[in-house]
Amino acid sequence: MIKYGLLMVLLLAVAPAFGQTPDVQWTDGAFNGRWWQEHSDPMQRYAYLAGMLQGLGAAQPESKLYDLVVPGGLTYGELIKAVDAVYQEPLNGRLPILGALQIVKAKAAGGDPEAIEGLTRIWRKGFSDVKPATPEVTKQ
Repeated sequence: MIKYGLLMVLLLAVAPAFGQTPDVQWTDGAFNGRWWQEHSDPMQRYAYLAGMLQGLGAAQPESKLYDLVVPGGLTYGELIKAVDAVYQEPLNGRLPILGALQIVKAKAAGGDPEAIEGLTRIWRKGFSDVKPATPEVTKQ
């Protein structure tokens, strides 16, 4: 119960940061690297990642998605720095944060650099022609 209370406090603390997000900071209804770069406050990034990862685990405990994107053994601080590194490449700006996490997981697992580059290309190609859309647009 305390965990959920803490999560609510964190979400309420960062809610104003999510109020007026420009369309270019969304890719297919999800925050992308442009949002990540714009919100450089570590607490906002921490709150976003904590909420997303805990939400994935709680909402779909049997889902393979959580295992696919969540790198084990990293602190949130290390995870934030690793996602920063993915978005240092301007071509990765449209990638959803979930994609950046999958790339980080592959790197953290000691994946082959060519395979990681291939994974990055797959994410880029998958979102190369997607128009930015806010969640309200994608619900239609």
